[in-house]
Amino acid sequence: MIKRLDLSDLESAAAHRKFRNLLALEEPWINRFGNSSGSWEQDVCNVMQDLRLGRLFFGIMIRYIQDSFQSYSRTGMVKLQQLSDKIEQWRPRNAEEQLEQGFLLKELRIGCRSQQLPTWTGLVSSIDSNRKDYHGKVRFSSAEEVDGSSDTERSSSADIQEILERMRKELGSTHVQCNGFEELCELACDNPEIKTAIATAGGISVVLAAMMKHIGHEDVQRQGWLVLGQLAFDNVNQTAIAAAGGIPVMLAAMKANEEDEGVQENGRCSLTNLASNVDNASTIMAAGGISMVLAAMQVHREDDGAQENGCLALATSACNNDNFTAIAAAGGISIVLAAMTAHRVHAGVQEKGCLALATLARNDDELTAIAAAGGISLVLAAINAHRVHAGVQEKGCLVLATLARNDDELTAIAAAGGISMVLSTMNAHRVHAGVQEKGCLALATLARNDAELTAIAAARGIAVVLAAMKAHKWHAGVQEKGCLALTNLARNDENMTVIAAAEGISVVLSAMQAHKVRGNVQEYGCYALGNLSCNADNVTAIAALGGISMMLEAMKAHKEHEGVQENGCFVLGNLAGNDYNLAAIVAAGGIFVVLAAMKAHAAHGVQEYGCSVLGTIGWSDATLQKTIKEAGGVVVVKATIKASGATAQCKSIGQTLLDKLRRV
Repeated sequence: MIKRLDLSDLESAAAHRKFRNLLALEEPWINRFGNSSGSWEQDVCNVMQDLRLGRLFFGIMIRYIQDSFQSYSRTGMVKLQQLSDKIEQWRPRNAEEQLEQGFLLKELRIGCRSQQLPTWTGLVSSIDSNRKDYHGKVRFSSAEEVDGSSDTERSSSADIQEILERMRKELGSTHVQCNGFEELCELACDNPEIKTAIATAGGISVVLAAMMKHIGHEDVQRQGWLVLGQLAFDNVNQTAIAAAGGIPVMLAAMKANEEDEGVQENGRCSLTNLASNVDNASTIMAAGGISMVLAAMQVHREDDGAQENGCLALATSACNNDNFTAIAAAGGISIVLAAMTAHRVHAGVQEKGCLALATLARNDDELTAIAAAGGISLVLAAINAHRVHAGVQEKGCLVLATLARNDDELTAIAAAGGISMVLSTMNAHRVHAGVQEKGCLALATLARNDAELTAIAAARGIAVVLAAMKAHKWHAGVQEKGCLALTNLARNDENMTVIAAAEGISVVLSAMQAHKVRGNVQEYGCYALGNLSCNADNVTAIAALGGISMMLEAMKAHKEHEGVQENGCFVLGNLAGNDYNLAAIVAAGGIFVVLAAMKAHAAHGVQEYGCSVLGTIGWSDATLQKTIKEAGGVVVVKATIKASGATAQCKSIGQTLLDKLRRV
């Protein structure tokens, strides 16, 4: 076998040595090393991590285990999980190694979670359709037995109606139900059309009926959960499962099989899929799902799958305010932090844990609690440990952005190196829109403080934000958060100049042009231009690049959006200080647009900035004063200066304008 690889003499000798080490493990190795410190797993991992020979070794390993697994099934499952954990800890140096790691993990997890071993065929794995629970007799098909007519292919051509009818007729037979579940699961795997077809044919009610009929039967429950998990990937099916009364059935099944880890894990996965629908999340948690998820996470502390799925379920459910309160009150924050602490090397746990923390940190009390319990250092450690994992980087930046809403946490994040970590993340994942969006949000939040604003700029943060916006022009989230970051960074005179010199003005205007229907992009685009227009050179540049028409167009298109109206008036007020711009604003109907904004929005910001624009326009030109008056300006301005929140400056500008309007 080695000779067929056409290796050099040196490589061949090394390969033979590795094979000898591997084959020296005689049959009792699984049982004999059941209580070892784990050195054998490391030896095997070192063998398999050889990129040139890794999969060949892995194939031999699987075949060898198949021959001896039946005699040592219980201990073998433990050793397989330990081997999987070792592979999880690999640190891939490039995309090829990362792909190899993912491939091996997938193969091992198929074996661990179904309590069977996949048959190695070089490219794909197949599990004998007649397999039973590993406590019984297990038959593994050899690689030579796997041909073009695999079980999966045969199942794929099966008639859904026939499977469901058989299950309906033999509802009392656990054997028929398990076989039916397996066939449905194979059909539905990675096939959205089949998922829909199963649901349309009444498959959801069939599955739920079987699970209720055999609620204490572990095999039925495990297999039933797998089918529901597959179906629940589809949004329509999520609603259908809930409508069919599936959630109470599923929770009852988990409660009835609390000691079975397979049922619990499959159940958590399925409930997590269902909980991606907000209504379902509320139903699940209201029916006792919160305590069930938290209890499962505490019971299965060492199970990374339980922790990952649990964190995701909490994150999804906490979007509902009632669930949020219940999770926090039940100690959910400390459980999530414990999961992240215990599974630092598991990217999935870290990603879903960060997502849960970001959701739970939306209230000040919970935000403070997360920080006080060491949440900031945990999140930064996750980002640092999983630099190549875009999901961890994205969710980590989201948590930092959420925590930094509080000034104390903002300072703590910056002091712990959070700024450089966010910038490093964005540089490493330039093509990932989610990382860029959440990174810009984190920078925007951190830039609220002057010291951090200066630090971000000094670390070339402005260039990183602009690069993100240029690379993801059509991604509304990146454009929105990028404009917000530029808004806060532009509070510094030096940064205003740097942003403009780096074509930041045109980048913002391009964002607004590309996303005209997105109110938040328009709002933060106006806000960014408002701060940038505090610089005289930038005032000229914004107008020259079409900024005036863009502001007015945004305000006309988003009349009900208070933020767009406020920031639009803010920009126009700054631009109107230039005579040329003032004339352009008036010619484009700016007076009427501003008055419409002030009439529609009593908010202090709209009134003050609107009054400022009108005051500048009507400062000395009697004709313009008359236009403002005839358009109803007197009534609008009077209301503004009489408002309880009006500032002294607003009252002064407004009263001066009123005096002038009365004289025309």
